Amino acid sequence: MLKSVCKNSIFLILLFLLFHFELGANTNSNAAMAAASQARNSKLSAILLQNYNFKFNTADSLLNNYEKEAGSSSDILLARSTILWWKIISEKNSILKNKYTQNLSEAEKLLFKERSKNENEFLYKAISLYGFGARMDGLEKNYFKAILKINNCLKYITKTLGKEENFIYFYLSSGLYNYYTVNTEDAYPLIVPYLSLYPKGNLDQGIKYLQVAANTNDVVLSTEANYFLMKIYLDKKNYSEAEKYCTKLVTKYPSNLLFLYYNFILLLKQDNLYKAKVFMARIKIAAKNNTQLSDVQRKYFYDMADDDIKNYEKDKKTVLISD
Repeated sequence: MLKSVCKNSIFLILLFLLFHFELGANTNSNAAMAAASQARNSKLSAILLQNYNFKFNTADSLLNNYEKEAGSSSDILLARSTILWWKIISEKNSILKNKYTQNLSEAEKLLFKERSKNENEFLYKAISLYGFGARMDGLEKNYFKAILKINNCLKYITKTLGKEENFIYFYLSSGLYNYYTVNTEDAYPLIVPYLSLYPKGNLDQGIKYLQVAANTNDVVLSTEANYFLMKIYLDKKNYSEAEKYCTKLVTKYPSNLLFLYYNFILLLKQDNLYKAKVFMARIKIAAKNNTQLSDVQRKYFYDMADDDIKNYEKDKKTVLISD
């Protein structure tokens, strides 16, 4: 049961939830603090954009230089965790996983020391921190540890519900919470008693919040919201709607192998084999042209797509034979 709750309630782990803070649009009585936060966020945003483009070496270099300039902080450590995670999902590497875990441990210590600076920032970073930790524990099948982090994650999310207009990033966390609490209850009734300990979600409200986030001018927030909307419609098997959001992602990040792979999958789900193979070729070309990828990273998504094509053609052949 514990394994099922952790594995299937993946929303609680907030997979790929990248932190980013844009205080210019939020309440802050200290103008100097707001200006400093704005400058910090612009630099971190530029770094994360390199990460979205699979320019991992550039992102690492920029972040290291910024840390030398500004000193270590939970912002920087969470940004480094984000970069490490994208590397991990492109190359299952135990060294990277250990660095990721150590980095989060350091981030947690600094986060609580910094708490007095801005409560909304603290809450969102706490959500991200424990979400980051839970997803790694889930990946490593450390389900008990994952559940503990999920509980912490939910504890902080519930403190932010209803505060979306005060801090724009809560539209993302509240959107995920509202949608997936209801979705998970419907799919896995056995965990209803667990979720009853928390505020009731709302499917429509969740979608609405994610759409608000997707339509913001904040590049990172918009990217994350579009990604989750794509995932939601993919899970609902509304492939054409999912493709709309995926198209936005691959248009903005044509070298992002994960987004290209999802577009490939959506086309395959719609039996558009020809166009799926076009995207498979795009994956191969984008990987080949990216000198910052390792040999393993360069092959990872293409090999998955190749296996998917073989399985697809095998399944179609089986159907024809049975007919």
